[in-house]
Amino acid sequence: MATWPASMPAALVRGYGPRVALPAARPDYARGYTGQVRTAQRLTVVQPASWRLTPEQMRDLTLYLRDHADAWAEMPVRMVDESDAVTTEKGRITGPISLAIQSSLWVASTELELAR
Repeated sequence: MATWPASMPAALVRGYGPRVALPAARPDYARGYTGQVRTAQRLTVVQPASWRLTPEQMRDLTLYLRDHADAWAEMPVRMVDESDAVTTEKGRITGPISLAIQSSLWVASTELELAR
């Protein structure tokens, strides 16, 4: 498991629109019955997330993604609709990251896959 940068703020995760990722695959056996094969022990949830980052934090995120693009990490998450408490969740970035600049801060938006 990768180490999430300590300088990064908690990801702002909105509680709307979560998708459950199914931990199963359908192998192709060429013919006959095809069943599902379980690929994980737990369900994961994919949710939109965003960060407001300083230039130094944006550099840290870029370096993290360069070295650990699809790795799982323990990261701070703040669920907006449930409570404003910051919790530590096991997650990884799954979608493309869209970037914008608002008042000298970088706004990075993507999808996080969280193991619950």
